[in-house]
Amino acid sequence: MHPAPARPNICAAIPRSENKHEAHRQSDVLIRSACHRLFCAGREVPWVFRAQGKRNIWVAEGPKFAARQLTPYKNDDGQEVSDLEFSASGSTVVYVRGGNKNQAGEVPNPTNNPEGVDQSIWSIGWAGGAPKKIDVGNSLSVSPARPDASALIAYVKENNKENKENKIWLAPVTGLGKPLMIDERGQNGSPTWSPDGKKLAFVSNRGTHSLIVIYDTAKKSISFVAPSVDRDGNPRWSPDGKSMLFIRTPARPSSSPQPGFWTGPEAPSPWAIWIADLATGAAKQIWHSADNVESNIPRMAGPALLNWAAGNRIVFASEMDGWLHLYSMSSTGGSPVLLTPGDCEFEQANFTPDLRSVVFSSNCGDIDRRHISRVSVSGGAPELLTPGEGIEWAPAVTGDGKSIAHFASDARVPAMPFVRGA
Repeated sequence: MHPAPARPNICAAIPRSENKHEAHRQSDVLIRSACHRLFCAGREVPWVFRAQGKRNIWVAEGPKFAARQLTPYKNDDGQEVSDLEFSASGSTVVYVRGGNKNQAGEVPNPTNNPEGVDQSIWSIGWAGGAPKKIDVGNSLSVSPARPDASALIAYVKENNKENKENKIWLAPVTGLGKPLMIDERGQNGSPTWSPDGKKLAFVSNRGTHSLIVIYDTAKKSISFVAPSVDRDGNPRWSPDGKSMLFIRTPARPSSSPQPGFWTGPEAPSPWAIWIADLATGAAKQIWHSADNVESNIPRMAGPALLNWAAGNRIVFASEMDGWLHLYSMSSTGGSPVLLTPGDCEFEQANFTPDLRSVVFSSNCGDIDRRHISRVSVSGGAPELLTPGEGIEWAPAVTGDGKSIAHFASDARVPAMPFVRGA
């Protein structure tokens, strides 16, 4: 680990080169904090690193953040590595290997491997060892607040080749035991665990409408969150697990295309943020977009689209002023507060472990580059953390809140993982 040029107070966790073909090295997956949930206090950081086309997970751990390769993949086979998550203990890394299917249902196989390839869930110990294949699938979510012996991976998998319905499956993090399918109608996805790891929310698309479903792992029962004939999605548990945020858009026929999604001029598509009391089942709308194109759901917001924050505040993304910005508001409603002001856009965002601040990358103040800033979820002027002539993006705060990991590059250094004090 050594100081990065022209970036004061930033240190790099850079793997040593295998040979002189340094130009073929590239970091291509967002850095993740190992302990991104409230009960974690770790300093582990994983990322995906590509060397001569060989994609592997690399890891580093504070305070020294010395980088080491974790997975043993040795071939340039074009197989993606994504969706990195940790078990609650931080001792196991779970990930997806393989790319998404095309419209014909084919998984990318660029080397024409005659044995075929798939997209599947894998796990590997933080200390290393051989990876374990859990099952075919994608879109994984690891249960929090559980020891590895009882921790579960929720993921999406087709139930058979005939009807090709996506179902939610559960499998032990240990790789021991038979995976369980949650047999619920529709195309199911977006699994997300409750903070105590005992319940799982997911979205069930029924064609003309979609529902938020909660599966209770102890009772093995299903319930629905404020069911309607509209389209509900993006479920987000409150930190105490008692409430749920979600996005509701008006119902439309399954045959009608998403307005403006490669189908022609974009049309207004209003959406709203709802909150549900999971004990009573009562739900109410706390915010809705304007009926214009600028206020449509921002497709580039990613995981930052909707999240809970400290003080019962909600942080969400919108292009309501023509720029992709972050906004904050009370969970009881009211006027949103702009967190990322200016004629600029944020790209990625993550919370500090206490959920009191957002750390984000943007081109605010430097339209030709991207830098990392921090802002309180209650509002105020953002604090620029990485000034200079470099480009920094994909920030993640370590579980102990002491360090920020991110990617950075400049005219001389390609994309590399860096870490700095928070």
